Amino acid sequence: MLSQRDLPITAEQYTFLIQLWVRDGLSQGVLAVNTARDKTTMARLASGLESRELIVRLPSPDDARERLVFLTDKGKELMVEATALVKDILAEAQNGIDEAHLEVCRDVLRRACDNLQK
Repeated sequence: MLSQRDLPITAEQYTFLIQLWVRDGLSQGVLAVNTARDKTTMARLASGLESRELIVRLPSPDDARERLVFLTDKGKELMVEATALVKDILAEAQNGIDEAHLEVCRDVLRRACDNLQK
């Protein structure tokens, strides 16, 4: 949906970028865990986003083998726009659904995710 609205990222890339939007400077390993992706997929995602200058990967000061990932200014600008769009899409998707039903749905999804992480 993001690319259909003239944003140059996919939903998969958005889930990667939103992690940095919340907490910049995460390692690729943490990003892989947080987004339920394997290391190969994470490296591919990071490489694509880095080539488009949305992120930068730098060696960790604690471990040179580890790469920390940061949003660039271009990435931050894109995330402002993307996050506003995602909020609009979510509001459209939830239109006419009672808040109590939405909360039950969120609770079920949280529990399902928790079950998969065990």
